Amino acid sequence: MSAMLDPRHDPESVTRVLFQDFPDWMEASFYVVGVLAIAVFSYGCYIQIRKYRRGKPVRIGSLRSGIVAMVAALFSHQPIKRRDKAAGRSHALIFFGFVLLFIGTAIITLEYDITEPLLGFTFWYGDFYLWFSLIMDIAGVGLIVGLLYMMYRRKWLALPKLDYKRPDRSLEDPDHDRSFYRREDWAFLWTLIIIAITGYVLEAARLVWL
Repeated sequence: MSAMLDPRHDPESVTRVLFQDFPDWMEASFYVVGVLAIAVFSYGCYIQIRKYRRGKPVRIGSLRSGIVAMVAALFSHQPIKRRDKAAGRSHALIFFGFVLLFIGTAIITLEYDITEPLLGFTFWYGDFYLWFSLIMDIAGVGLIVGLLYMMYRRKWLALPKLDYKRPDRSLEDPDHDRSFYRREDWAFLWTLIIIAITGYVLEAARLVWL
């Protein structure tokens, strides 16, 4: 009976308490920021859909085959690999790493915000939690490795394809040098890698603290 009460023998104790020691206002602010982020993302999707709807209508047959081709290209990364194998592999690390991390976040949301409060059902503990944590850590490493290579590729390889100067414009044309795209690309890369690295820093700090 004592072994059953020992937390070392209780699989439910092998987990992570979400929002541990967070005051109510801090937890509420998390959800506010989350809702705002989803709203901005949804608006961005709406803008893209509105732009596509201005084009010519697509036949159902070609739409179906187009979706199949898109999914195949998305998961194989062959279009990128055909042009540059190293870039294709690095992009795959970034893509699949980010997708796995997104799925992991969705799983946590499923339990914390849906199954536990509505159904009283929890699953994020024990062996599931340990495998979950391992897969998320591997996905984060893949994301960081892919981002670091992309930084190296842009900074030190100096590939002609990454030159933002348009050959179809004269030097006097204001559209000839599009350096602002380069700044946006670097801001995007740095934002992703900072998010990924600080995730490990926060995890390490939490483990030391606990």
